[in-house]
Amino acid sequence: MREHYGVELNSGPWGINSRRALVGAKVAEAQGEAIGEAYHRGVLHAYWLEGRSIDDLDVLKDIAGAAGMDAEAFALALDDPQYNQAVSVDVALAYRLGIQGVPALIFDRQYYVSGWQPSNVLRDLVDQITAQQSGEHRD
Repeated sequence: MREHYGVELNSGPWGINSRRALVGAKVAEAQGEAIGEAYHRGVLHAYWLEGRSIDDLDVLKDIAGAAGMDAEAFALALDDPQYNQAVSVDVALAYRLGIQGVPALIFDRQYYVSGWQPSNVLRDLVDQITAQQSGEHRD
C-alpha cells in the first residue's frame, strides 16, 4: 500500500473474531446505504489505519456513532437474531464459493479475485467483463 498509494498500514491485531463487526455491518446497512457505507469505511479505517481491534464492542460503538447511528441502539441490535442469520447466510455462501480469505471480490457473479490486487489488475478485469458483455473479444 505504501509503494502503490502512499498509505501506511497499521493493522489491528491478528486472530480476532470479526463476526461482531460483520453483524454490525448488517445493522448499519438496515439503516440505509449511506450509513452502511460509512460504517464499512469506519471499520476498515479503524482496523487497517488506526490498528484498533474491531472485535471490541466499544470500538464498534464508536464507529457506529461516527456513521450516524445511536451507539447504544446499535450495540443492542448486535444481538438481534435476524442480523446474525444474515451473516451466517453470507458465510455459507463464501464457503460454497471457495472463498477462504479477504479481501475477496466477485465480479459479475463469476469472476473471483482473491487477495489485494493493484488497481490496474482490477481495471483490466472490469474491461474484459465489459467487453464480453458487449460481444467484443479481448485478449
